[in-house]
Amino acid sequence: MPADGSATDGAADASGDGGQGSTFAARKLRQLLIGRFDSATQAARDPRYLDVTLAVCPVVVTSLGPALYVEQALRGRAPYRQRVYVLAPGQDPSVEAASMVYELGDANSAIGLCDRAEVQTFAVEDLVEREGCTVNLRWMGDSFRGATSGRTCLSTLMGATYATTEITLGEATLDSWDRGYDAGGRQVWGATAGAYRFERRSPLVSLE
Repeated sequence: MPADGSATDGAADASGDGGQGSTFAARKLRQLLIGRFDSATQAARDPRYLDVTLAVCPVVVTSLGPALYVEQALRGRAPYRQRVYVLAPGQDPSVEAASMVYELGDANSAIGLCDRAEVQTFAVEDLVEREGCTVNLRWMGDSFRGATSGRTCLSTLMGATYATTEITLGEATLDSWDRGYDAGGRQVWGATAGAYRFERRSPLVSLE
């Protein structure tokens, strides 16, 4: 989410064809996120990590504009996490972008969505924003780096009270470190040795 909170206007601008300086980071973030990834190489090397697949594809959210559907699963199993990301420019849109996170009201109907030929449209009423869980990212010239802010992303999973996410995203890899903490700041879920490394298994889409 942009610092001014204008999610709708920001998402619309990110999909437009303004100058590179006006929307570059949000458009680049969209390009790098779309595709199929997995952590198979990391899982084979280090038993502390599982083989997780990640599918990301374009969708449309009525009144919010272009967005991404994200499906995460242990290989060969039903997805354990499904989200919609709405991307928007940050305070300096030439190098900053934000990914606002939404849950689906009917997640089961979206399973396998990235295998479908048509682009799915969601009504905004079909989604619930995970307020406080926006990931703010900055383009570093060859990759994005970013994270959630403080303890704002609430979580009740396994006794947690809040969760954090750290991201590094380049053309070939996505490093994602999700962790949950209890009220005393003790980690209660998530990897402890470092981020999951997802390797890209599909071609990079063109920059819109």
